[in-house]
Amino acid sequence: MTDCGFTIEYTDPLGERRRVRYEPRTPKDSYLRYVEAHTGRVWRTEGCEPVRDLVIEDDCTGGR
Repeated sequence: MTDCGFTIEYTDPLGERRRVRYEPRTPKDSYLRYVEAHTGRVWRTEGCEPVRDLVIEDDCTGGR
């Protein structure tokens, strides 16, 4: 993967802003996944868990 973190941010069907963040950790093939909701002022973490073997597929290029 990458040594950089990344974020996916979206609006859910109820109109609330949400995001999923992946932050790299040691060992290098491991990330912390944060699920967060925006309160109107700040992002509130709703959950966090370690994940491994993350694969990102781009539907436009089919890349990983």
